Amino acid sequence: AWSSPEIIALIGWSVGSLLIFISQELRSTNPILAMSLFTNSIFTVSVITVFITAMGMFGAILYIPIFAQGVIGTSGTGSGLALTPLMLGIVFASTITGQLVSRFGKYKWNAVLGCTLIVIGMFSFISISTETSSLMLALRMIVLGVGLGCTFPVFNIAVQNAFPPQRVGEVTASVQLARNVGGTVGTAILGGVMNAQLTKNLTSLSSDPFVKAMQTTAPQSPIATIDANSVQSVLNPDVHNAILASLQNTPGAQALIPMFNTFIENVKIAFTNSVVEVFVVATVLMVVGWIVVLFLKEIPLRTHHKDENEIEKAGRELE
Repeated sequence: AWSSPEIIALIGWSVGSLLIFISQELRSTNPILAMSLFTNSIFTVSVITVFITAMGMFGAILYIPIFAQGVIGTSGTGSGLALTPLMLGIVFASTITGQLVSRFGKYKWNAVLGCTLIVIGMFSFISISTETSSLMLALRMIVLGVGLGCTFPVFNIAVQNAFPPQRVGEVTASVQLARNVGGTVGTAILGGVMNAQLTKNLTSLSSDPFVKAMQTTAPQSPIATIDANSVQSVLNPDVHNAILASLQNTPGAQALIPMFNTFIENVKIAFTNSVVEVFVVATVLMVVGWIVVLFLKEIPLRTHHKDENEIEKAGRELE
């Protein structure tokens, strides 16, 4: 439970570790993440936005292949390819965005547009159900991918443009660090949300007729004990078919097979509802990221080394 001593202690440990990290970075001659960078508002807004969007993105899309395989019924290979529309959207939008920024010298509108599409794309996943088809899932991923693709190059360009050339590597690495840490934190938090919701939604399945029958006839079967691991296992089409095949040779198969099919449908509903909760939290995170990106300031893009003084002057004005 979130209020348990273990979780509270781990959260406290994390906060304490963060404070120690900041304290050490402030004293270090060559810090991993220089705290002085945060005096520049472009850097601060970029890092916060990248961190939040990475939390929602990496934490939520982990469950798309599982949903595709377990609920829609795609094969193992198909579930591995499930994220292809998302990746194609990212690559396409990143390429176009880079060209537009280079041509027009404006980057804020790309960031705002990208975050808007991310919110829309993530929100669209809230409406998924057991009736969702592979095509509808792909369309949702395309919108999300285009939004992410619009933002990926923008924040690197923004921070690189806000600092002199000798700090470009430092600020670029810092943005990437924020993306990596955000993805790690998001995966942990949204994974916790998924497990908590799945445990809650599976409570009613413990009294399912098929589960009761398995507890009597095969108490060692994973299905006899309903939990998140056994449910995700039984949703695998290969495992599903193997169970059906074994049931056909079991006494009372005519009664067990219909009960098993009903059980699978109930499991799909419980799993889908849990995934939807993950996307609800992810959508809230993306809305926060959209609000933050509105504060992104825009300064003229540097085109030659002779513009360094102008960029440094604009940066000091922002500070």
